Amino acid sequence: MKHFIILSACLIGLSVYGQKRIVVQRNPERTSGAQYVEQNIPETVSPYLWLDASDPDYFSSDLNLNTTFTCPDSNLTPISIWKDRSGNNRHFYAYGTNTDIVRPTYNCNTITTPFYKSNACIHGDGINDDMRYDFANDPNGVIDNDFTFVFVMKAENTNPGTYNSFISSGTGSNVNKNWQISTTTDKTKFYFLLRGNTTQIIGDYDTQPHVFELQRKTISGQIHVIFKFDGTEVFDYISNANSAPTLSKLKLFRNRNEGTYIEASFFEFFVFTQSITENQDYELSQYLQSKWGI
Repeated sequence: MKHFIILSACLIGLSVYGQKRIVVQRNPERTSGAQYVEQNIPETVSPYLWLDASDPDYFSSDLNLNTTFTCPDSNLTPISIWKDRSGNNRHFYAYGTNTDIVRPTYNCNTITTPFYKSNACIHGDGINDDMRYDFANDPNGVIDNDFTFVFVMKAENTNPGTYNSFISSGTGSNVNKNWQISTTTDKTKFYFLLRGNTTQIIGDYDTQPHVFELQRKTISGQIHVIFKFDGTEVFDYISNANSAPTLSKLKLFRNRNEGTYIEASFFEFFVFTQSITENQDYELSQYLQSKWGI
């Protein structure tokens, strides 16, 4: 009877909220007990766009989606398309002319234990690699209302340049609503730069993977711009509609002016246009931090 009770308790714990979870020992600084590790995103959310580097099936080396990757054979293979896992066909494409398409490379996962972790990624060399998706060409157009944008990224350059941008939206630094995440003249921090608003500090610059989350959220009729860094809120300010961030031409490794590149690795992306609750947001952050070893 005692064994039955223990097994039942474990099964109940693993099925809380319908999430797939496993129990692991707590971090060394915690003295007792166990913690859950999220293995999936919350079942109650529907990504508008989802890019996931952990599975090589979501990559193609040609523009017609005719090739798929396998590991370890595809390690360091140039990428033409990063496929949208959400099923909404919002694929990211390598950018360039017909004769000069520059492509980041795919790095296969090399972590074997614990089994839920991965370090698979796409890597941009900081010279001319460029991937993007233009929401202006999407049937629903540019996202100029509430959204949540979450991604996992690792800076690779220990000595970055000034205003080197890891990811940006829109073309032109003088256009309201265009933004980028980059250095500034201060190369010791990650910054959020948005035309028409004060530059905001995100966190200390380093070469470790981090979870970045940008929210545009209407609360009591006011537009809030909220940013979280590894699950911790770092700023929340009120914006007017004319200068609130949008998701338009979303570019990896490139700044708003399309004048500079920076070396970086990207692991996973989400765009949500539905409202995300605090619980859903927390579970998503825990899933990403557990999966990518943050």
